[in-house]
Amino acid sequence: MSLWESKEADTNRYSINENRLFYAWQWFSFHARQRTNVFNFFIVVVGLILAAYARFVEAKPILAGCAAVLGFIVSLIFLGLDVRNRKLTHMGEAVLRRLEAEFLFKEQILPNSYLDKNMRPELDNGAKAGFLSMEGPDEDSCLEVLKNLFRLKLIKFFKLICKHRYLIPLTQIIFAVVFVFLFILLFLV
Repeated sequence: MSLWESKEADTNRYSINENRLFYAWQWFSFHARQRTNVFNFFIVVVGLILAAYARFVEAKPILAGCAAVLGFIVSLIFLGLDVRNRKLTHMGEAVLRRLEAEFLFKEQILPNSYLDKNMRPELDNGAKAGFLSMEGPDEDSCLEVLKNLFRLKLIKFFKLICKHRYLIPLTQIIFAVVFVFLFILLFLV
């Protein structure tokens, strides 16, 4: 194989990796943006349903009950959409993480001054330097969030739930519970 063929093969490999990176980023970006847009739409729809409930609660309790049921159903539908979009976003992250490790940051190129002091030992042990791989282990799992709540470590609990992975579904679940409560409240009053 001549030198020319070798360079051409490297160029083709680079183009393929560049295209993979572009495709993976577009996938991730689309679904991450879609997840945020769906949540924004959820907030608007829930606001309208709550306004309808407040409008009808005194004059027409049957319509207020319908609004509460509709709000519950809408909350569950948006929760399902969020779970789907989160899964698709994580699929994009997985591909980006692999491309980052195998193509973008094959060698550690970030100087230690850019790295968090907790990441330096991990990188010195052969880990790749990349933005997605710098996230570290997923210590803030759902189980960890619940443990912190029940142990009354409220500051750590609130730091954990202020991440999109918890805040969006938690908001949707809270609204679903609120709509159930509003429906039950109609029969108690």
